[in-house]
Amino acid sequence: MMQVAARAWPAGMVHDTVAAVLRTAPFRRSAQSTMLERILAWLVQGLEWLARYLEGVPGGRTAVIWVAALVAVLIAARLLL
Repeated sequence: MMQVAARAWPAGMVHDTVAAVLRTAPFRRSAQSTMLERILAWLVQGLEWLARYLEGVPGGRTAVIWVAALVAVLIAARLLL
């Protein structure tokens, strides 16, 4: 059963409510930081998968550490240049 509002909200009240919601913590994060977090999470998941895959290979852990270091250097270089 749908309920219908008895009266329409004034525009100022709607704007104030939306502004209050947008000031809360979940909406303060910028799209850029969210994308960076997703990319970093994806990279960490990939490195974890690689570590599990190379677990039985001699020198596998060393290879994963080198790959992680290379990725970190490339990211730092990209951000700085």
